[in-house]
Amino acid sequence: MSLIAGISGQPAKLIDGVKVDVISELTSGNGVQLQGRKDGVAIPAGMVGEVIQSRIPIASSVSIVDGNGFNVTSITLTTGHWVLSGYITATLSANSGELVKSCNCSISDTSATMARDICVASWGYFSSGVNPWNQFEPRIPLSSVYQEVTAATKTYYLVLAADFTGFTTTKTYGMIQAVRIA
Repeated sequence: MSLIAGISGQPAKLIDGVKVDVISELTSGNGVQLQGRKDGVAIPAGMVGEVIQSRIPIASSVSIVDGNGFNVTSITLTTGHWVLSGYITATLSANSGELVKSCNCSISDTSATMARDICVASWGYFSSGVNPWNQFEPRIPLSSVYQEVTAATKTYYLVLAADFTGFTTTKTYGMIQAVRIA
């Protein structure tokens, strides 16, 4: 691979069989437009824009355990700069009078452990006694996107910790995703 340099307004150069058109000058205060892929092919591993994700669909929901954190799913990232995000949806079905005291989720680099500094979100206090459908499906987005620099291959877990009583069906599903940014 070669570095291609050019001056705006001049013809494209052919280096190592790759033709590159200069779209803009790269000077202080100016940017450069880059064209994205249009061939429908995923970005190769190791390249900026690479996406790694694990998604658990509703049909494959995981049973929720009351109390300490547990893993919903996980991904393994290679060395690089990554942006992590995700969501968890809990399906809680019950008779009247049950209570969810809290439901917390995070992306953690420690298995079955809630993170304090990576993506963290929560909601709390819901009584199914006020829910006429006896079904509650809160979607908890991990909206605070977290940037992580990995020096070696590392696994990240989508973790849920819930405190609830009396529910007859308690399941969860969700997604964890990472996008390589450098």
